Amino acid sequence: MKTPTLYLNPSFITLATMGVLMDPKSRMAVATDGEAIALAPISEGFTQARLIPQEKAHEISPDSGEPSDVYDLTQLVTPPGYRIALNPAKLATLAAAIGAENLVIIELPAHPSEGPLKLTCLNSDSLGYLMPQPMPDDLQEGILINLQSQISNLQSPPAEPAPLPPPIVTANAERHTLEIAFGGVPPKEIREALKDPALGFRYSGRGTRRGVPPAMWYGPDNPFTREKISTLLGVEIAAAIAA
Repeated sequence: MKTPTLYLNPSFITLATMGVLMDPKSRMAVATDGEAIALAPISEGFTQARLIPQEKAHEISPDSGEPSDVYDLTQLVTPPGYRIALNPAKLATLAAAIGAENLVIIELPAHPSEGPLKLTCLNSDSLGYLMPQPMPDDLQEGILINLQSQISNLQSPPAEPAPLPPPIVTANAERHTLEIAFGGVPPKEIREALKDPALGFRYSGRGTRRGVPPAMWYGPDNPFTREKISTLLGVEIAAAIAA
């Protein structure tokens, strides 16, 4: 019978500053620096709990390392209350852009429709924002999901949202933009139509550097977009004004 050998990725080993613990009970290899914990599956061939020093963890066999106590992984098994999808590469790039050298603070809105995720860091006045992006299987990157609400919604139908007032579309002469105030969250089909590359509209969140006010959808002002927006929303575009 071939002896199983485990090859861990370099980043997993880098995290294992306290060594890699082989836990046959959970069939997991455990790496931790005392704060973050990563788990990687191991085969049935690893039958003894062993601790492998970080410098020897690039190629692990069942007899590697020294006997050790099994890590209590049950403390990690808790029912999730919220779920949020983040692109780690994008998060790292944004953190570097705002000068985050230690901790990144992520502030979540009370509801996903109220704006993007805000990033701040210690010892820096710079800010970052993660705008929600569509992902497969109806997940939303940057969107917070209350799993408990999902469970309760299966038991009782959610209340119908209050109808929105007619949207207000304003042409801004200084920014050369069409800016739309919905007075709430527009239907998904409207949001998807606005984000279509043919129109190229975006959500301003808490406001943009160009001066677009908070909670506005904005895009280029030209005859094509004027016609499409008027048809899509069924409203007149207000006379162009200077900001």
